Amino acid sequence: MADKVNASWYRMAVEHGLFSKEREFLLAVDFSVPDDDDVNGEHRGWARVRLLDAWDVVRSEVDQFRSPMGGLLTERFVPELTVVRPTRSA
Repeated sequence: MADKVNASWYRMAVEHGLFSKEREFLLAVDFSVPDDDDVNGEHRGWARVRLLDAWDVVRSEVDQFRSPMGGLLTERFVPELTVVRPTRSA
């Protein structure tokens, strides 16, 4: 199942032009510490990341990738990412 989800995410990302030529993209990041009450989003921002040759979003089980909605329906790790395609400034 994880391989299918990873493959589907990658296919969708390529189809929608998420990656730059260097396979970089922007990832929404919450820089607050655990249990921080960041109601104004002051610790949120974008980080430019690069997809490495060996990547695995589903099996990573990084808490920041965990879908809040998926957690309501299952104990399994359900990833959820917010990404933006980087643009080159002129």
